[in-house]
Amino acid sequence: QIVACATDVGYSMWPYTELKMSHSIRMALLLAISVVVLFVQSSLIGVVAKLSYEANVDARTHEMGLVVETIAKSMGDFGEQLSTLVNGAAKTPQVRHYLETGEGGEGVGGFIAAMSQSSASINTLYVFDATGQQQVVTTQGKLVEKHSNLAHREYVRAALDGKPGFSTTPTKSFVTGKIIVSVTAPVLDKAGKVLGGIGMSYAIDELEKNYIKSVKIGQTGYPYIVSPKGIFVAHPDSSLALQDRSDKPGVREMLAASSGQGVPYVRKGEANMLSWATVPHWGWRVGLTM
Repeated sequence: QIVACATDVGYSMWPYTELKMSHSIRMALLLAISVVVLFVQSSLIGVVAKLSYEANVDARTHEMGLVVETIAKSMGDFGEQLSTLVNGAAKTPQVRHYLETGEGGEGVGGFIAAMSQSSASINTLYVFDATGQQQVVTTQGKLVEKHSNLAHREYVRAALDGKPGFSTTPTKSFVTGKIIVSVTAPVLDKAGKVLGGIGMSYAIDELEKNYIKSVKIGQTGYPYIVSPKGIFVAHPDSSLALQDRSDKPGVREMLAASSGQGVPYVRKGEANMLSWATVPHWGWRVGLTM
């Protein structure tokens, strides 16, 4: 009986053991499935995050490209307007007659002085001869006694070659202390020979205010302008104007190509992204970094 009982007890324990094993297997399967689900979910979250990041980067890059292209076009239009103004003055008969004969200087002085008052941003307006020597110089309606030879300036050389001239690098005005850029136009005789030209220097503080300091992208994005040699033309920090930054990260990339979008670079240990475009006429690079 004892053996039988023991045998009966042994037989009676099998269902319990099978149930326990079955439960353990189910728990193991559920645990394995949950791990797989969690892995799949985390993978999906990673993919979605990556896609979202890439979408944001693409959108940001596109937005940066639009901003720099818009500013570059506006700066090109600004140059075109200045060039049209001096080209119109260069075609007046009295200026041509003065450079041909040396006569009528007083009348030309009055004409140029009046033109110099057409905008508060006009720094100087001047007439130069075929050697690049200034003959008449005015600033805001007043004649200036100091005359210089500007034959070494690229924009004057362009006019002496019979073409419109634009300064690629700004300078600081000795009259106002402001940052200025210059444009020129040739004065031709009736046969097309270059007699000299008319030049104008123009303060760009308003341009810096409207197109550089007022533009923000996100929390850290801002635009700036450099010359083809890497000298700052305009920057949100005005104290950087005229500084040579050609060897700095970001600027180096801009000088190496006429345009770029979403180009990565590292500055002061931090990752940045840069887009830029070239300004017509001036050759400047408008960059936007963030």
